[in-house]
Amino acid sequence: MTSQNSKPVGLGALAQRLIIAHTKLKSAEQAVEDLKAELNATKDQVLAEFAANRVTSIKYRGFTVYSKLNTYGSLVSTQGDEDPKAAAIAALKKNDLGWMVKPTVNGNTLSAWVREQPVDPKTGVPQLPPKVAPFVKVSQKPDVGIKQS
Repeated sequence: MTSQNSKPVGLGALAQRLIIAHTKLKSAEQAVEDLKAELNATKDQVLAEFAANRVTSIKYRGFTVYSKLNTYGSLVSTQGDEDPKAAAIAALKKNDLGWMVKPTVNGNTLSAWVREQPVDPKTGVPQLPPKVAPFVKVSQKPDVGIKQS
């Protein structure tokens, strides 16, 4: 085995590098999650202080901290709809809002479905139903997993 520097490297050394990189990444991911939690808690405190002091913004050390209201929309179901999403889409189209309706396929769901298909024992590749196969590309990428033992 050789590394990027073309020096001989044993499998143990490569495994060690992989484990170190994996451990650092997990630690960084946890640090990001911790920072997000701290950020959200601090935002809640700032909004409470803004409300208590009847202000909507402050300037501090070259930054402006301000309150804002983010607005979102999502589809809801109504009583009696057999397919709430279809009913909502029909209502959007009927009211000249069909331009925002786009057919999509969730890639993660499609990949999960592909993994559930029977595998060809000769190739190791999942075999798709003939009517679907022309429309779905099956690809496989070698990877290395790590678990603590």
